[in-house]
Amino acid sequence: VKKEILQFVHENDFDFIIASTHICHGKDPYFDSYYEGRNEKEAFDEYFLTTLENIKLFDYFDVCGHLDYIARYANERGFRYTYAAYADLIDEILKLLIEKEKGIELNTGGYRSSLMLPNPTREILVRYRELGGDRITIGSDAHKAAQVGDYFPEATALLKEIGYKYYCIYEKHIPEYKPL
Repeated sequence: VKKEILQFVHENDFDFIIASTHICHGKDPYFDSYYEGRNEKEAFDEYFLTTLENIKLFDYFDVCGHLDYIARYANERGFRYTYAAYADLIDEILKLLIEKEKGIELNTGGYRSSLMLPNPTREILVRYRELGGDRITIGSDAHKAAQVGDYFPEATALLKEIGYKYYCIYEKHIPEYKPL
């Protein structure tokens, strides 16, 4: 699959590529089948380890999208995700992204879910900044035209509250820093 992705990337003139983990060993945390026969820790560990593995194996992206995507759907199944419970794995992901000069996306789609928070959560956005990360994009995870730009004022306010001064847009894979 990696070969096909690389070919596709090289054959097209993209300004921006976002990478996100949706599938963990053939299963998507969106579906109940991902959680069957496992506890909360096993589900989250597999998700974050898969994300880390993906980042180690693939470089042709600009930002990591909705880093804690699993939180949206695990929450709906009664699991209670916190950054602190998975800080070691998440920090390893954040450090690798920074080392590879990759950014993260503040995805507002989580506000539309039972999570009622962005992905990643505030704690991860704080930690990314503490570790030296500064490449942040804002995305609405719009699946309908009416959702484009949803919760951008909340996202902007959150980033400012944390201490970010800029967000990024990309042209030819080069980040342009824009004031919040």
